[in-house]
Amino acid sequence: MKKHLSKVTAIVSGVFGLVFIILLLVTAFGGLDASDFDNRLVKVLLFVFGGCYLATTIATVLFEFADRMPVREIQVSQSGKGGVRVTPAVIRKLVRKHLRELDGIRYRRMGLYLTEYGVRLDISVGCSEGRRAEETGKLVQELVADVCAHELDLEFCAINVRVSTFGSDYKPDMDKLAEAAEAEPTLDVPDGPVSDEPEPEYIDLDARAAEAHAAEAATEGKAATEEKVTEKESEAEEKAEPEEKSEEPTIEETEYKA
Repeated sequence: MKKHLSKVTAIVSGVFGLVFIILLLVTAFGGLDASDFDNRLVKVLLFVFGGCYLATTIATVLFEFADRMPVREIQVSQSGKGGVRVTPAVIRKLVRKHLRELDGIRYRRMGLYLTEYGVRLDISVGCSEGRRAEETGKLVQELVADVCAHELDLEFCAINVRVSTFGSDYKPDMDKLAEAAEAEPTLDVPDGPVSDEPEPEYIDLDARAAEAHAAEAATEGKAATEEKVTEKESEAEEKAEPEEKSEEPTIEETEYKA
């Protein structure tokens, strides 16, 4: 409903704006003279068009940015012979009647508003001692939805409950709370302003360079030691291996046999 009204007002406002623009252009290019507007009928028409344009523009802005619009009547059924509508007074009386049957809940006020998603009901109640606000709100929502659905065949897109007055009989155990407060550890807060930014970290470049140089020297020394050990192991293996004798006869053995 709200979307359709917003579209209609926007179109009407655009038509009036277009008419004024055409009159301005025609007058600017010499199509109309100032003497043509020196007529009572023309002045009345211009005032009427200006008022309509202003009204439609305001309505368009309200439809676009207003969160709620009061509802004067709600249509609950439609047939070929006509429709059935109810006023907010009927719904208010019905809701008040059933809220009186609840103990500890008092009816304050109620409003029906037109939103983008449908009709919204805002109701204000008061709670006496022994009731919680959350439980009271849910109970009122369920009651209003059930009563309106069965009595009027009416559903709301939202039911907002506002607790305007609240009575509490809760008495906290002060001794237990005091013991809990004493048992809770306290944090030492430094004097002066406290900043959430982390403290800057200072890096000693000379120390880091010395550490890197020492680590590099240690690595080179270790590598040299491993190379020496490897050389000694290879020499020991060469000495331990027996010299292989050649099976082929030498030249002197061949001449002696001959």
